[in-house]
Amino acid sequence: DFEEESRDYIGSAKRDTLCSFTVFQMRGGKMVNRDLYRAVSYGSGEEALTEFFIRYYTGADKLPQMIFTPDSEDAELLERFFREEFGAEVSVRVPEEGRHERIMRMAVENAKQDAERRLRASERIPALEELKEVLDLPKLPRRIEGFDIAQLSGTNPVASLVSFHNGNPDKSRYRRFHIKNPE
Repeated sequence: DFEEESRDYIGSAKRDTLCSFTVFQMRGGKMVNRDLYRAVSYGSGEEALTEFFIRYYTGADKLPQMIFTPDSEDAELLERFFREEFGAEVSVRVPEEGRHERIMRMAVENAKQDAERRLRASERIPALEELKEVLDLPKLPRRIEGFDIAQLSGTNPVASLVSFHNGNPDKSRYRRFHIKNPE
């Protein structure tokens, strides 16, 4: 990108009380940073985004010339905040078309995927608590591993290991074993 102006693209997503924010920072025509922030909010998505702005932008040295957001509801309020708090003129906009809109869409999609991933992980904890109770375990089973051994007509025995961490499949720890001598 050949635009020299500094820009931030802030994508946000809220699932239940879980909020995720993605920040793409463009400086001097290059993406210099991509960050993901997580929060818990009991307000609306717009309130969570406004609060994120206030917490994220803590000094005039960090402010870009332009900030793109998925929602324009508080744009004027945020511009006034930057002007009064830091004495800086920052334009807050919602991109409607072109490359800015495509970058914004990518930032929002990253935030949505993270929020969904967090929600799925949090939904499994009650099942783990029930498993702890049913099996009378001393603490919550954070890691669960299971083995399966199979063979075809007494030949070619194989074994597999599946692994779960906090109730989520941990596919990086899945294993497959070829058993050469069953005895």
